[in-house]
Amino acid sequence: MAWGGEECAETAEEDPADAELRQLTAALSSFASTYVNGTASSDDIATSEQTATKLEAALPQTQSADLRTQAEDALADAAEIWTRSAQTPSAILNHARTLLLSASRSPRPEPTPENVTCNLAIPQGPRTEAARGLGQLASIPAQYNPEVTHAMLALTADPVGAIRHTVALIAPSVAVSDTGTAWVILEHLAEHDIDDAVLAATVTTACFRMNDAQRGASILATVMGRAASRSGRDTAASACAIAAGLLWVHHTTPGTDTALTRMITRWPDGGT
Repeated sequence: MAWGGEECAETAEEDPADAELRQLTAALSSFASTYVNGTASSDDIATSEQTATKLEAALPQTQSADLRTQAEDALADAAEIWTRSAQTPSAILNHARTLLLSASRSPRPEPTPENVTCNLAIPQGPRTEAARGLGQLASIPAQYNPEVTHAMLALTADPVGAIRHTVALIAPSVAVSDTGTAWVILEHLAEHDIDDAVLAATVTTACFRMNDAQRGASILATVMGRAASRSGRDTAASACAIAAGLLWVHHTTPGTDTALTRMITRWPDGGT
């Protein structure tokens, strides 16, 4: 599906600067909606980047907090989409990195009792897009730098569960450019996170997507020592049991047989 570009309705009786900002935001939001789950065409990426540049220039002119919020969301959404395509020019990726680094410092999404743990609802806000986009950029060594490292480590301790879950899943992309930081991310989550879904994602990523089964087994052991037995397939305890079984059966990874024995002893109720 192609993006139609800047198709903006006029807004009557509005400050001209705010009207321009609203129109540019609507155009960029349309691009993000068109490619919410897909990869944008090269032409649409180029056109949307031009729109984003105009939007950034117009942003300081507004006094409206609502318009500023909408514009910042649109910029972060667009930048994340640019990072998905292997055909995106380096200059646009540089722009995406700048936008996403800024987004990673946004106060939004704000933590709430509902989003502090990971659930099916993905909270909207610039940090959500930053976690995905910076992780995708990290798979391109030329785009990876200390600022990206710092941002990814900060997002590892984000107060919103879905963002930490994204970081756990995208650690293999970070490993393309920086294996050490990718393992630091997973080790931090294994040792400190309290969310079941985040811990489950951490175990699965470490054991099966990082190309180091032995180190993955170490992550598994850490999570296993902290996880509680709960029924269901998507719990941390279930992820530990599945990972330990597969690593032992298919790879005879040292330590996973011991982990299985410990799980049987610790969780005898059959809940896992």
